Amino acid sequence: MSDDAERGAALDWYRQAAGIVASAGARATVEVHAHGYAASTPAAIEFVDEIDHPSLGVALDTGNLHASAGGVGAGDVTRLGPRLFDVHVKDLRALPNAQGHTLQVGARHFRHTLLGEGDVRNDLVLDGLADAAYDGWIATECECKWST
Repeated sequence: MSDDAERGAALDWYRQAAGIVASAGARATVEVHAHGYAASTPAAIEFVDEIDHPSLGVALDTGNLHASAGGVGAGDVTRLGPRLFDVHVKDLRALPNAQGHTLQVGARHFRHTLLGEGDVRNDLVLDGLADAAYDGWIATECECKWST
């Protein structure tokens, strides 16, 4: 499948999903991810706006955006505006090489950490959410290995 055809199929899938969840009185999100059609704030906005359905918005994943775009902050909250339906806060630390990595984005490697132990500026995102009077869900996400 060509890139255009694959993108078209993804748009169709999300358009259909938005209709289904809307009929149940719910909302769906496209998660900002380290790879794919929503790997940056502008890409997520473009993708969701192309579908143009009131029940479809963006799930801002701070760790994914940090890894894919090189950082995340209050400006991302502002740019997403009313499209922001959900937030996932997680933390990552950049690594100098692949040893011990849990996420690879291009040639860059990261390790998931507990909140506050990595490089992701979740504080700036939370400040932006407060300034925007965001009242949606905020989920903490950790992809760490738990030791006993």
